[in-house]
Amino acid sequence: MRNLLVVDDDLVSLHAVAIFLESEGYDIKTAKNGTEAIEILQLGTFDLVLSDITMPYGSGFDLLNYVRATTPELPVLLMSGLIEIDCDEIKSRGAVNFLAKPVDFDDMLAKIVSALTL
Repeated sequence: MRNLLVVDDDLVSLHAVAIFLESEGYDIKTAKNGTEAIEILQLGTFDLVLSDITMPYGSGFDLLNYVRATTPELPVLLMSGLIEIDCDEIKSRGAVNFLAKPVDFDDMLAKIVSALTL
């Protein structure tokens, strides 16, 4: 079973994504911000991180920087509801891909599967 960490300050979105991914057979841990996510990453091993970008107490970019510095092989998939996000910039920062919010679950699943097979 693959272990995923899902990070989002929007608790409705966080729980919806977690429930969907659990129904697809993934073991899910959740965090409400980047700081909490880093604490969880320090305690366990994960196969992928799926994180919102804009959050208080540690943004998705802060989390991405931490992961790149500590476990560069760990794929990070970022998501945001902000229109001005540039997918190419996100990838140049080290994320494997980007999801627009509200998240299309089929698209999310395809991007997760793709990232896990890299």
